[in-house]
Amino acid sequence: MLLMRILTLNLQKAISWEKTESFGPKSFDAFFEMIEAAAEDSELILAWPWNSLVFFNKEEGPRAIRPLAAPSFTGMRDPAKPAGKGLILEAGRYVFSQERKGSMEKAEEWLADYIEEFARDIWWNAIQAGGELYLRLVKEDNKTAAQLIRKKE
Repeated sequence: MLLMRILTLNLQKAISWEKTESFGPKSFDAFFEMIEAAAEDSELILAWPWNSLVFFNKEEGPRAIRPLAAPSFTGMRDPAKPAGKGLILEAGRYVFSQERKGSMEKAEEWLADYIEEFARDIWWNAIQAGGELYLRLVKEDNKTAAQLIRKKE
């Protein structure tokens, strides 16, 4: 169980990522390996429709759907290149959380737990959020930060 901190991200300026067709089907471990091998300040974004990852159980609240669905969008942002226009996260208010995956943890299991805790904390705190779920992997300080982001309503 993760100790989740749900925050509000007040994004002042849009962020964009270039769609990357060449990713093909990859394991979630491969996505983490890609960002770990990338240059400092690189970003990888994965997006899903919320309902493809989370279902509501009447007795227990939101739960992650396992195994996780493949992302509907994958994109990359290289700090040495101009930003692409494949996916744009518009300026606005977002529900936000940031964690780091342990080096020995399997990425898909860890990510499913992270998504479930994110969904449950949003539900428990009665936060109104909508739209897609974004996983933003950011290479910072030679480590990978995993951020879950969803538009605040």
